[in-house]
Amino acid sequence: MSASAQQSNSIIDSFLMRNYSITSNSYEIKSSIENNPNYSVYYLQQKYNGIEIHNSISTLSIKGDDVKSFSNRFTDLKSTKVEGSIIKIDSKTAINNSLIELAVRPEIDINSINAKLKYVKSDENKGLKLSWNFNFLTDKHKHWYNIFVDTESGKVIKVENWMVKCSFENKDDSGSHNHNHEINLNQNLSQTNDGSSYNVVSLPSPSPNHGPFEVLVEPADPNASPYGWHDTDGVVGPEYTITRGNNVYAKEDDEGDGSMSGIDYSPDGGTSLTFNFDNTNLDQPPAEYMDLAITNLFYTNNMMHDIWYRYGFDEISGNFQENNYGNGGQGSDSVNADGQDGSGFNNASFGTPPDGQNPQMTMFLWNGPAGDALTVLNGSLAGSYTGQPAAFGDPLPTDNALTGELSLLYDQPDFTEPQPDPHDACQTITNPSELVGKIVVIRRGTCEFGSKILAAENAGALAVIMVNNEPGGPISMGAGADGDSVTIPSIMIGQTDGEALIAELQANQTINVSLINATNYTDSNLDNEIIAHEYGHGISNRLMGGAQAASCMTNAEQQGEGFSDWFGLMITLSENDSPALPRGVATYSAGQTP
Repeated sequence: MSASAQQSNSIIDSFLMRNYSITSNSYEIKSSIENNPNYSVYYLQQKYNGIEIHNSISTLSIKGDDVKSFSNRFTDLKSTKVEGSIIKIDSKTAINNSLIELAVRPEIDINSINAKLKYVKSDENKGLKLSWNFNFLTDKHKHWYNIFVDTESGKVIKVENWMVKCSFENKDDSGSHNHNHEINLNQNLSQTNDGSSYNVVSLPSPSPNHGPFEVLVEPADPNASPYGWHDTDGVVGPEYTITRGNNVYAKEDDEGDGSMSGIDYSPDGGTSLTFNFDNTNLDQPPAEYMDLAITNLFYTNNMMHDIWYRYGFDEISGNFQENNYGNGGQGSDSVNADGQDGSGFNNASFGTPPDGQNPQMTMFLWNGPAGDALTVLNGSLAGSYTGQPAAFGDPLPTDNALTGELSLLYDQPDFTEPQPDPHDACQTITNPSELVGKIVVIRRGTCEFGSKILAAENAGALAVIMVNNEPGGPISMGAGADGDSVTIPSIMIGQTDGEALIAELQANQTINVSLINATNYTDSNLDNEIIAHEYGHGISNRLMGGAQAASCMTNAEQQGEGFSDWFGLMITLSENDSPALPRGVATYSAGQTP
């Protein structure tokens, strides 16, 4: 321990003992930021019997030899009961128990999951219990669970999800921005002379709807990325010629399996690092302009790294870098950014582990205008119909249509409702045997779309056609609580078309149909506001509670979404923005006008 570190420890020990009767063996310095010329910040982790108490972290700042602030978030052990410290099960049993109880599958071999002892507050009575604590990504990167299992009973005490999923519908910003600083985002500050160039939606432009693509040459910031964006060893010259480097590894994952099927594609700029892909015809399917889109994903991630490095999100603060170039903090944690991910639609997510582990960004395609996804192959209703695919479950095929016979779902009506509906799948299904291997027709109702479609899938449905119960065309269906478990495709059709199908099926008519992907998609990899929003979750999670804490923003009332909206707005501000003019967010991906 250095002399300065010993001095800081002595100041902290004396302050806590003198003012709070907290002894030095009841806490440790979890992480610290000591490179600020004005003050140093320390994150103090409380312990009981030498074991950490989860999320019991206090923040203290020192200037010179004086403590200037102390935010006491330690657990009051005088009023909090310690309910158990007995270890009856080992860590491997705890991990296996949790997988069974939660019915989840980790991305990695369970033997690679590491567990450690922690005290955690139980949700039942808020007392402290000793637990085995461990975390893992689930398959397809759907969730990043941080789990606590009782060391005595083997039951799951608490589950946190580090994977933040965002919804951007109907957001706008009408707040006041009265700051007067400016970032010249297009200024070429790089001193690496690596010759790199990128054809991108250049910041501060939010999307292709707001400004043209522009070729930027050597845009890396020399302070934040001193060896350029493709380095990892701290020696002049790139280690990668693809969209990978010290700050981010950007790639496609159209299988939606979290790279489990092999190495996913990344654009290659060659030895000259030329990423000037000129296929900017965005009316094509997104796969046709993948090079352009993934390059923009790489660019905006790097810009988020470089911009906020200037404002203090650096190595010692827990930023995202493979190599920290000797500047403190934990390395080996560049962002893994998956673009055109095939595991969902109309969304994006970001999972943030503690410093030293790679965060996961997932970017999806967004549904454009609905096309003729449904074709009735026989009978009086033969013809093509508009259908909107769901934002969850498997996608519709793009080449060979999915064909099958329709079957109308019946359930036990809820007679407490004003108008009970036997076809809304909100109650127990009464004809499950008739749904096996069929394309099932369900009417939209009061319960979530994900729950309805999952119920049909569990009964053996091949796919689902949801009928809108309100006048007008189809709408986009959100996943709700159960949508992540759905693996079959589904669409919604308009009320008029759907009620005609229901009437024919009620009359015992046999109807065969085909389903195909007829939707035009937009690619959120070209929406800088969404990328910045997701990256912002990583910044706020690393800074709130210190770089080694990842669970300080998992409570219901945390401000993470607001923080991330702010990050997106800050890097896309233009001179024409005004507090009096409301501004939409993610309008490009949502198919809205700027």
